[in-house]
Amino acid sequence: MTDNYISAIDIGSHKIKVIVAEVEEENKEKIIGFSETPSTAIRKGEVMEIEKLRQDIEKAVEAVEMQTGLTIDNVYVGITGASIRSKNANHHIPITKKDKIIRKDDIELVLDGIKALNTEVGQRILHIIPWEYSVDEQKDIKEPPIGIMGLRLEIKAHLILAQIISIDNILRAVNKSGLIINDFVLSPYAASLASLTNEDKELGCCYIDIGSDLINILTFINGSLWKTDCMSFGSQIITNDIAYTLRISIADAEKLKVNYGFAAPEFIEEDEILKYSLLGDEKTIKSISKKYLAEIIEERLKEILMHIFEKVNETQSKLLPGGLIFGGGGSKIKGLQEFAKKIFAINDNNIYNIRINYFNDEYLLNKHQLGLEWAAAIGLIKYAFNNEKKGTKLDFSDEKNFLKNILKTLKSFIKDNFNI
Repeated sequence: MTDNYISAIDIGSHKIKVIVAEVEEENKEKIIGFSETPSTAIRKGEVMEIEKLRQDIEKAVEAVEMQTGLTIDNVYVGITGASIRSKNANHHIPITKKDKIIRKDDIELVLDGIKALNTEVGQRILHIIPWEYSVDEQKDIKEPPIGIMGLRLEIKAHLILAQIISIDNILRAVNKSGLIINDFVLSPYAASLASLTNEDKELGCCYIDIGSDLINILTFINGSLWKTDCMSFGSQIITNDIAYTLRISIADAEKLKVNYGFAAPEFIEEDEILKYSLLGDEKTIKSISKKYLAEIIEERLKEILMHIFEKVNETQSKLLPGGLIFGGGGSKIKGLQEFAKKIFAINDNNIYNIRINYFNDEYLLNKHQLGLEWAAAIGLIKYAFNNEKKGTKLDFSDEKNFLKNILKTLKSFIKDNFNI
């Protein structure tokens, strides 16, 4: 694939999605191909069978190659998982140059220090996302202070860490598919890039990504990612409840939820009788009202929203005037927005502004109608195109360079603190 195209794979527990965008002469990107296939080898973000994952990836990639006439050889890969961890950290260095002017290498040295001092055993840093730069007593600087004079540079950043084993398993499957990985990206973070405006993040908001078996909550304050949370359940438990109650297959339960599901009976204007067949007995046809289906969904959805509320409430609501933005395939349940407002209002006098995500980059979408479940894949294209200038990615293909940066940082730390 030439430099004029960007390709990405979003590896989820429900679907494997592949997307390709063309970078045009006016330096804009637009989607030209996409495909998805059922994910048969991932559970809660972890690889269960490498060979099955390879097959799933190859199937989705081949479909996009047929659409576009391109050969995909390198990709950005979106991952998630219950083992993902995050933390906030900071590091500072003295500016030792004679002219005291801060340059790019000073920024990199501080970021290398954050890496060196916060990389835990068995983990790799996926993202270091600075949220504040300080030069001497001047704080709350949002952009790298390159060119500013000072004696001391400090960076506060949000770190997202993943298990090395989890990354390596995905790496093996992707490589077995004949693909080269440009970078790993946290899928919910990528989804936020496609879903939130700069104003949302500046005001302060939570992006709530409801996936099949994971729910990720990303909290943005003053324009920057400040907190990342993951809950090890998702919309699949609603599907399971429908299957168990009606004694039907998981596949049929998912179809009922997606095609006819409502957050609660009160949002159904006109009831309707739905037909379905029992698991293992296709000849026996049963019926259910749309309102009864909504009652099944309501009970579990209320429980899910209460867990989300507890996690969101750890951040003071006054810091989130931008409210809560729901995304991911699990947010497609009709009536979710009003139901969430109702549940949250019962438990908190401060009613959050709540909305369901929408994509507003019409040029990028290129007239393609992509649902909320495509947010992470679209965000991967944005991440690749922008090269994520606010964050710093770890080069997974160059361990020697990473170790060299750690030694450089430690050497600088010893020199600055012990006068050696």
